[in-house]
Formats: sequence, C-alpha cells, structure tokens
Amino acid sequence: AERTDSDHAAAARSLRIDASAEADWSAVLADDAAPELIVLDYTTWPAAGGGAAGREAVYAPFDEAFALARAAMKLRVRRPLSVVAVYGDQAGSMLMPAVQALGAFGRAVRNESPSVRFSALALAADPRRIDLAAIGATIAALPGDAQRAVNYRCTADGRLQAERLTKAATDPTPLARPLAAGSVVVVSGGAGGIGRLMAGFLTARGCRVALLGR
Repeated sequence: AERTDSDHAAAARSLRIDASAEADWSAVLADDAAPELIVLDYTTWPAAGGGAAGREAVYAPFDEAFALARAAMKLRVRRPLSVVAVYGDQAGSMLMPAVQALGAFGRAVRNESPSVRFSALALAADPRRIDLAAIGATIAALPGDAQRAVNYRCTADGRLQAERLTKAATDPTPLARPLAAGSVVVVSGGAGGIGRLMAGFLTARGCRVALLGR
C-alpha cells in the first residue's frame, strides 16, 4: 500500500501491515498522517490457479478491501480517501475479475461513507516503469460524481483509459404479461442503486413496491 499527499506522489511511502486485518487499517486511518490515497498493488500477485493457492489468490483482494472499508466506516472517515487496486493484465483469468469487482464494491461503500472511493486499475505497462502512486493520484483527482468510472486501464505507453458502461439497445416490444396497476412487488436489496431504479420503474407503472434491505 502506498500513501500520497495532496502533491500527488511527492510523499509516497509503503505500509508494512497485514492488509486483511481490520485493526491494522484502523490504526493507519486513525493516524494524524492518515493517507489520502491507498494503492493496493497486485501487479506481482501469482496467477490464480486451482487448489487452495488459487482460491487464496482470488479472495485476498476482497478480504483486504472489506477490512479497509470496515475500518473506514467504523471510524466514520470524513476526509477524502481514494483506494486504487492495481493489477497486471497477466494476473490470471481468475484474479482479474476479482480485482475489477472492487470498483463496483466501492459504489456500495460510498452509500455508507461518501468520502471513500474505490477504483480498479488494469496495468498493461511494465509496473517497474510506472509510478503507481502518481497514476493513482491522477485517478483520485477525477471528479467524484455518480457517473465516475470505477475501472481504468493504463496502456503500455502509459495512457490512462476509463472503462464506462454504455446503454444497450433494447427490444421495444412490450412485455407479453405486463404488471397490472396495483400489483405488489417485493424488491430484495432495494436500498442499493439498482433496487431504487427498479422501484421507480415499478411505481411509475402503478405498482406497490416493498423494499427489503440485505
């Protein structure tokens, strides 16, 4: 993990902690010199294969991100904190989606702690030739609106690209069995962004909606 100050990579330093331990993250975040940017470096992580070693490689990024997020939420961190998980394109077919998912996980974290932002960065370039703290600071400095991308890619020549979702064409054919006005619909996980969108879609069509949180 690396820390940078507001001058980006000017004061980067490594943190020697157990990144899967919530107590270690709590100590880091409660410190007067707490970081504004944390880079989780998985560029040298072994490719995920079968067996216990493969499962450990897949779940480690989640364990570390969950521990960090829990510490930040319990401390009610108010200052901006950006977390960027960096992985190599060659990291292995199992590890890559695991790290990418941390960006989406960050959207859920922001519902509880708006000051905390998670992102994932795929590194096509040689990590030995890239200043991870500097590129992490570039991502951290991007606008923090709801449309902000959570997954990024650094090309072999050092260019930063954002991965964004685009609207797909939909079939205009109406539903064969549309919901009747007054229908009661239960939306599980309704406190999240997708749940709220679905609830709005249903209520606009005259349905009664019951939202259930996790």
